[in-house]
Amino acid sequence: MKILRCYLVTCATLCFFTSDAQSLSRGFIFLNEFDMNGGSFEFMPLDWLDSKDGEAAYMFSSDKNHYWVFNIQQYKERSKTDYFYVSDKQKNIIVIRIVHYAYDRPWNDPGVTVNVTVSYVSFEHGEPRFYDHVMKPVDGSQLATDVESLKLLFKNATKTVATE
Repeated sequence: MKILRCYLVTCATLCFFTSDAQSLSRGFIFLNEFDMNGGSFEFMPLDWLDSKDGEAAYMFSSDKNHYWVFNIQQYKERSKTDYFYVSDKQKNIIVIRIVHYAYDRPWNDPGVTVNVTVSYVSFEHGEPRFYDHVMKPVDGSQLATDVESLKLLFKNATKTVATE
């Protein structure tokens, strides 16, 4: 899994530098900063009172940055989804990176094949804008993403985080 995480960080970084400049927003810049400097962020598990089995939430913050990153994880028998929310310090969502891992058999089974899909939702321009794995704009109907459920997931997982 460490190799896969390094691949995703490298892929996200390469995509960041090869995407059209006009489609890049500050949210993508913040995600890139987080990917490149994640070790300089303070890590804090969140008390997610109404979480279900197979769910976890973490917050990453830094005094040097004016944004937070939240990683909300949902595990199922043959999949895992990581939602990386970037928000300002009032918990207004700026962008979400959704990384979905689908397994052809249970994740701990030898020889498991993992299919990874990455997509993004940006909230910087009023209406949500959808992006594919290389941060190119796409029609939202192409993604299996329900914006309201993404907002609700974030709201529920971050209830215990006070705004600044």
